[in-house]
Amino acid sequence: SLISYLEYGLSERLTLVASLPFKALRAERTVRIGGGLLKQREIANTTGLADLTLSLRRALFVSPLALSLQGGLKLPLGYEKQPANDGPPLGTGEPDGELRFLLGKSLYPLPAYLGGSVGYRRHGGRLHDEVLYTFEVGYSRGRVLLKLALDGLKTLNGEVRAWGRAGAEGVVGGIGVVHPEEVGELLVAHLL
Repeated sequence: SLISYLEYGLSERLTLVASLPFKALRAERTVRIGGGLLKQREIANTTGLADLTLSLRRALFVSPLALSLQGGLKLPLGYEKQPANDGPPLGTGEPDGELRFLLGKSLYPLPAYLGGSVGYRRHGGRLHDEVLYTFEVGYSRGRVLLKLALDGLKTLNGEVRAWGRAGAEGVVGGIGVVHPEEVGELLVAHLL
């Protein structure tokens, strides 16, 4: 994925946040024919713009910790919910709403910071709603910023449905489960 990301200050305490991913997804599977006597490998690719996310962030206070409230919408951009080539979809095809509290602390005089958030995502469509959480630590040296970020989610219903596993959790770095609407984006991490 390549993600276009924009933050634009509308006032001293209000910020517009927008992101738009361009995804190149690939699905590989083995199809069994004739009761499993023959196996055929299939590859399907899907590329295009995924879901546009638009949010407003309001700073509640800035000292001694920065605390903000951010609410927004994820809007599908007209891609196929079920691509004709049976490839992976670029998103769910349904709008979602999200509300987050964001917290940050500068570690000045060290050129470092800590940050995190907790939020709620309301899905349109058949996916279960989710509780979201993040943790981030950053350190800058000259023009270089080193950042470690963990993003996590927990679905609110434990039953398994056709859209994937509810309650799926994973770890950034390649071990984990990716929800259908997050394919091609960062893997999720469980922070508890």
